[in-house]
Amino acid sequence: MMDLKPGIYPFIPIEQYVDDTVCEVPTLSSSMASTMLERSPAHAWHAHPRFNRKERDFSRAANFGTAVHSLVFGGESLVRIDADGYTTKAAREARDYALTHGQVPVLNEEFERAVAIADHTKGLLKDLCTETMDYENTIIFTVGKTLCRSRPDAISDSRRLIVDLKITGTNSREANRQFFSQGYDLQAAFLERAADSLDPAGVGKREIVYLFVEDEPPYAHCFLQVSEGTLSIARKKMNAAVNMWAKCLKDNQWPIIQPANTFTQRPSYEETAWLVREETDQMINVEAPK
Repeated sequence: MMDLKPGIYPFIPIEQYVDDTVCEVPTLSSSMASTMLERSPAHAWHAHPRFNRKERDFSRAANFGTAVHSLVFGGESLVRIDADGYTTKAAREARDYALTHGQVPVLNEEFERAVAIADHTKGLLKDLCTETMDYENTIIFTVGKTLCRSRPDAISDSRRLIVDLKITGTNSREANRQFFSQGYDLQAAFLERAADSLDPAGVGKREIVYLFVEDEPPYAHCFLQVSEGTLSIARKKMNAAVNMWAKCLKDNQWPIIQPANTFTQRPSYEETAWLVREETDQMINVEAPK
């Protein structure tokens, strides 16, 4: 167990960051904050590695994203598995050996794609920022008295530009939808507050950019700059999560928040689509059958 004080730290292994073994007390990350707000404190307690250690399931999609990040920003070394899938015992054993030794296993085809995406992404980042960037640094900071942690993919020397890379299997044109559905707005608020702790003079002057890159050729991409309007709500969400976390941690009580019983409510876009179809589709007849 480490006991880091507020500050920025390079070379912290990603396993220690994810397992939250960086400080003496449990810290709050954006993912745990999202779980508390979207599910309940009880869900966050069960998901937090300091309270419940669980073996992480292997996900090829998540592992592939880690592989690209490692090639772009540095980190765990890649191990190329000479196979087209994990259907053989030898391939699975090689994968598991790499994982237990802090390496990233990738199949032949995945390796070629990861290298291609990484080369493409490096060029995009070079065009985006002329400053030197720090990659994969862990930032410990406080909100009130609560210790929090964040790990920007890239942050400029001036601390005024933050870039986060997302390797996506969906259309890059849907980046904005994915940004909100995955809780990246709350992540952006954590990134901003972390940078503010390092550079108080830059409060309100920061630029946060999410780079979405598709994981299949031709590797289309989308730069999504986080707007002030988005951050204004995300900051409130972050404060709410911090207050909730602090109370639960102090009281050692992590309640389940049960949704109230309610009626179904058709989404407005679905209702509009149907009404338009009634007017335009000649095959549609809504009269009661006789």
